[in-house]
Amino acid sequence: MPWRVANALEMLRRQYNATYPERSKEGDGAIGDEAHQSRHSDHNAWIEDGKMRVVSARDFTHDPLHGFNAGVRARQLVATRDPRIKYVISNGEISTPNFGWKRYGGPNPHRHHFHISVKATKSLYDDTRPWDIGSIGASVPSAPLVQEYTILRQGMSGKKVGEWQRIIRVAVDEDFGSATKAGTITFQKAHKLVADGIVGRATWEAAKGK
Repeated sequence: MPWRVANALEMLRRQYNATYPERSKEGDGAIGDEAHQSRHSDHNAWIEDGKMRVVSARDFTHDPLHGFNAGVRARQLVATRDPRIKYVISNGEISTPNFGWKRYGGPNPHRHHFHISVKATKSLYDDTRPWDIGSIGASVPSAPLVQEYTILRQGMSGKKVGEWQRIIRVAVDEDFGSATKAGTITFQKAHKLVADGIVGRATWEAAKGK
């Protein structure tokens, strides 16, 4: 059966993309992979809507380099008490608008993105009213810091580039040039990742065996 993402979540994605046009989307996701499909997850298209199944969850990538702090955005959304929200997961914690934050014991602590699920009622999951996403750079009191990772791409330089060059076994000059990009693409293909030559969360985690 064909599937789609809940319209409420598509609205949120469009708002984030418009407000943070340079944000990384490497860790964004909707439909679940095989690991998700083996267990109960809102990333699975389990809601039946006529001849279509609906995915009621989305992930949004942590990218403070381009202004998108996933931990801050997650807490800001929960603070709005939007009735569409079922729960939000971020930085090892889970929250619903009415019950606050508590420790999350799932297999993924969501330190490199935040997860939002919307409720399974059609009038909510397909509600396309704009979300209150706050202002750019706005903080939320007592929001925890999210573990950061360095996104590397061609044209960058420094110790992190040198670290990456050692991992993929190219000449170490701490300068992300064409040879480093080619080596990154080869590594990404070998690990069945998006082969774009950009070292983001998924690429770092593959290198570290996570």
